[in-house]
Amino acid sequence: MPIRHRKLTPELIERAARLTAAGASNRAVAAACGVSRQQFSQWLNRGRRGGTPLEQDLSDAMQESAAAGEIALLQRIIQASERGDTRASRWLLTHSPSWRSSWAEASGLRRAMAQFQADVAAAIEATALSPAQRIELLAAISHRLARRHAWGHGDGA
Repeated sequence: MPIRHRKLTPELIERAARLTAAGASNRAVAAACGVSRQQFSQWLNRGRRGGTPLEQDLSDAMQESAAAGEIALLQRIIQASERGDTRASRWLLTHSPSWRSSWAEASGLRRAMAQFQADVAAAIEATALSPAQRIELLAAISHRLARRHAWGHGDGA
């Protein structure tokens, strides 16, 4: 059955928000609302850029319902974990596209940071610095990184 173009209405926005809060993807929401994925994406993109009031309402509703749905899901997973069941947590982290990419990105950053630390340690070991000078250098690096972090990742100066 071909998907027909529909008008954006408050009722369609409410339905899209309910489906999104339940965890449906934009593709599934569009199909369930009888709208092509392309049309739905256009409405969202225009709403983010200030389009019509209904497009803005759709964009806002989708953001809010996605956040509400994510929080509700996390609450259910936390409750299951508190009962000793971690299957839901493991599934979410490995199967949900938004969580998988977030956790993969965080894991990638942790791996890159660990590799960076190993590279710095190896470079320092390869120098002719005395143990006291190495400690002083590591303290200076640590201090600079701490200042950067404290000042919102600025230049630390």
